[in-house]
Amino acid sequence: MKRKILIIGNLGYIGTMLSDHIRSKYKKNYIIGYDSGIFKKCYFGKKIKKKTVDLQVFGDVRKFDYNILKDIEHVIYLAAVSNDPMGNKYIKPTLDINYKSAIKIAKISKDYKVKTFTFASSCSMYGYKNNLKNEKSKLFPLTPYAKSKIFAEKKLKMIATKKFRIFSLRFGTACGVSPRFRLDLVLNDFVTNAIVNKKIEILSRGDSWRPLIDVSDMCRAIEWSFVNNIKKNFIAVNVGHMKCNYQIRDLAFAVKKKLPKTKIYINKNNPPDKRSYKVDFKLYKKIAKNYLPKKNLNDSVKEMIKFVKKSKYSNKNFRNSSFIRLNYLKNLIDQNKLNKNLFTKN
Repeated sequence: MKRKILIIGNLGYIGTMLSDHIRSKYKKNYIIGYDSGIFKKCYFGKKIKKKTVDLQVFGDVRKFDYNILKDIEHVIYLAAVSNDPMGNKYIKPTLDINYKSAIKIAKISKDYKVKTFTFASSCSMYGYKNNLKNEKSKLFPLTPYAKSKIFAEKKLKMIATKKFRIFSLRFGTACGVSPRFRLDLVLNDFVTNAIVNKKIEILSRGDSWRPLIDVSDMCRAIEWSFVNNIKKNFIAVNVGHMKCNYQIRDLAFAVKKKLPKTKIYINKNNPPDKRSYKVDFKLYKKIAKNYLPKKNLNDSVKEMIKFVKKSKYSNKNFRNSSFIRLNYLKNLIDQNKLNKNLFTKN
């Protein structure tokens, strides 16, 4: 079936993989990419040569051209200030991009008769406590990033109707290979550090819990959101697998298993990381049986090892590199290409 799909944030870590995933599975679809272009040059290794969108539009979601929504059937909203360090540094842009702009675009999408709106949400809204969290659990957001996702979900639920279905996908911590690779994700950090520096430094005590999901499985979940026949107006669902909850130190030792010469350093004297949550994925298993995650921890680690080695990445001080998104934003601000509200300068 031919669809007209708009991916907002198609040139980021996830969006780059998603547009390729949709193009490869649904060749006749018409895909429009909308992106600020801030991270378009953040290639890790070779650039993408093949065309994955039919039309690329550059723009800021805070100044969105709503005419783009004409004849669109499915909107996928990935645009975000995308982690806690960036959210803590840029609080206003985080709320404006992750929350307010998502709501405005959803409302206008509804007016344009869009059928589905997919919002990339986050399990980080569970915040802390190590008992298993499901979709009905009380939320404990600890950061502006997590709060922005909660605010957006609450408003989106009010907008949804049977003719405008909204899916809020609460993803765990992303990991895995993407042409626009990120080194500010915990497993990606560990794999790269093990290869480049032959060591893994855990900046906390390593006992906090996180659910992990490979970026390729995130793409499959997003695909599910616009092909399913669920009749509910609004669904917020934890996306992942019951076996994907790990303590941070477990991730380090999983990498060491594949790279035995790696030394692991755990800062046991540091206070615990309060961002700790184990997540229940039973609802997703029930409603998305054919779209459950395919990659386990070892699969992601093996694929990343091959990817990083092939890239010949050698920056031993990579935590200060441009592949850490917060650093990249700072560099653009220092170069006068971005202002402090993350608007691009012409």
